[in-house]
Amino acid sequence: MQDDNPYAPPRADSIARADVSSPGIDGYTPLGWRTTAAAFAVCLDVGFNVILRVIGPSRDDGILELFLTLGSAVLVLMWIYQAAKNLPALGRYGMEHSPGWCVGVFFIPIASLWYPFQGMREIWKASDPAYPQGSWPTAPVTPTLGLWWGTYLASSVTGVIAAVARSGPAAATLGIGLVSEGIRGVAAGALIVLMRGVASRQASIAAGEPSSPEASPP
Repeated sequence: MQDDNPYAPPRADSIARADVSSPGIDGYTPLGWRTTAAAFAVCLDVGFNVILRVIGPSRDDGILELFLTLGSAVLVLMWIYQAAKNLPALGRYGMEHSPGWCVGVFFIPIASLWYPFQGMREIWKASDPAYPQGSWPTAPVTPTLGLWWGTYLASSVTGVIAAVARSGPAAATLGIGLVSEGIRGVAAGALIVLMRGVASRQASIAAGEPSSPEASPP
């Protein structure tokens, strides 16, 4: 009996049946509104935190800050899950990371320092319309991926430093806080570029279109 895991390499006849030459593919869900919602939430979260650093947080701001941070995280993780889930419907097989793993690994200590990057890299490569099934593992990776993950990790460290520094002098607290939010802003911008790129690439595959500059940002 054939393994029903869609993330395992399929038999040759399974690949032959993977027809993605037209829109409306069973199992494929366009990432359009998910990309927009996640990007908006990430920008709102970063912007609100910058404002808090400048004007100083009040007692009630912590609840809103937590709500925005959790909301943006949920929308981004929903986007990652759907982007990974789309791949088999688009004729891409042999991925090492399932949609659930791409999301769940963010919550695993130590593993969360590297595996989320690997999952996003696999999504990016498998979504390249210029590299069909069998060749997508050799697809190039955009430098934006490394920029996103590097600044994401850096923002986590500076965020802890900024939280500790709140008990220090106001000027130092403001400076460290703004540096932290600046790094978060770069990470957010890189993530948005990646999400838009993947959404465009998958839409091109679904429509049977060749690769385009818009689908492959530098």
